Amino acid sequence: MPEKSVKELSNALRGQAMVYCQKKKKKRLLSFVIVGGGPTSVEFAAELHDFLKEDVHKWYPDLESLVKVTLVEGGKSLLGSFRPEVSSYTHNIFKKRNIEVLTGVPVKDVTQREIILSDGRKLPFEVAVWSTGVSPSSFVKKTPFELKNGRILIDNHLKVNGSQNIWAAGDCAMNVNSNLPPTAQVAEQEGKYIASLLNQMSKQPGSSADSFSPFHYRHRGMFAHIGGHESVLDSPHIGLSGFFAWLLWNAAYITQLVSVRNKIMIPLYWFKSYVFGRDLSRF
Repeated sequence: MPEKSVKELSNALRGQAMVYCQKKKKKRLLSFVIVGGGPTSVEFAAELHDFLKEDVHKWYPDLESLVKVTLVEGGKSLLGSFRPEVSSYTHNIFKKRNIEVLTGVPVKDVTQREIILSDGRKLPFEVAVWSTGVSPSSFVKKTPFELKNGRILIDNHLKVNGSQNIWAAGDCAMNVNSNLPPTAQVAEQEGKYIASLLNQMSKQPGSSADSFSPFHYRHRGMFAHIGGHESVLDSPHIGLSGFFAWLLWNAAYITQLVSVRNKIMIPLYWFKSYVFGRDLSRF
């Protein structure tokens, strides 16, 4: 969890620790609702739980029983893009940690202090986190290209349908023959493919994209940290969960960092937090 977010949550908890605050009001002020069941939502809920149990508990033990963390997912399960056994494992871990998980109930409305579900239930909150993905941008919708669900239709060479020298990649594009998820690794591979394709075409003047190999997506797997020293991994060959998956998650995270400085500093930050706890200081 980012240090700024930790300090903001810490400040909120300090405000609710006042002895004159009524218990009913404290329970609402200490209610956290996360909407979405993907990796971002799961990791945030896990980090929030660790923060409350490992750090807040030391300073405000009397508030621990009043804190409530709820995760809402409109689909049938958490981590819907992962293997069913990985999704089930995550759900069970959250249940053991008293993180309330509500699945199959889309959000109908959001007011200033309540989230209203499709079945009529109302969830009071002080902090709500919305991480259900984003809709296509208005810029894409205004383009003259053929669209589906707000995304530009492309062919197997990532070329915009009906065009000669226009390509589209990432969240704004969709190939109906292989509808890939709008994730970072898809966009990264598409970007590299287009760069390689343009370089090849520049070496053969007059050539068209159709004369080269089409784009082929290689799924490298997906990780999600579920709190403590546990993570889950879903790869094309295996599904893992627990401590070993957590070690792999850390290793994969570090290798994706761009600068050498970050590859050195971030493990040091992790070590500092592990030994001394998260920084809750105020200035």
